[in-house]
Amino acid sequence: MRMFIRIGAPLEANGVRYKDKMDRIDEQDAFVESFLVEIRDNMMYKFEDDPTGFRMYMINQLLFFVGITQASKDVMFYMTFAVIFVLCYFRYHLGSMFLAFLSIFLLGISFPLTVIITNGVF
Repeated sequence: MRMFIRIGAPLEANGVRYKDKMDRIDEQDAFVESFLVEIRDNMMYKFEDDPTGFRMYMINQLLFFVGITQASKDVMFYMTFAVIFVLCYFRYHLGSMFLAFLSIFLLGISFPLTVIITNGVF
């Protein structure tokens, strides 16, 4: 079963009527995001342990960005700790802070380059 909720213009929310999708886009995105998160929280978790095997998936660009933002907030401490640890490790073994920073820079620039090569070439 599929259900599509299309958010389109004109949208009337909290007594405010927007002319189109581009009218005060930040306010509209915040309202739609809170609406979709509320639906996700109320509906999706109700079917998590359904004995019939029914699974509910919500796919939306705003929910995707909410999930990515939440995931990046969750791992930010570990990423920061890992970069500092590797920087200290390089500093100790290379004996130069300049070379340590250069090594971290080269490591950081290699990830996007690898994605471009693997997705664009192969």
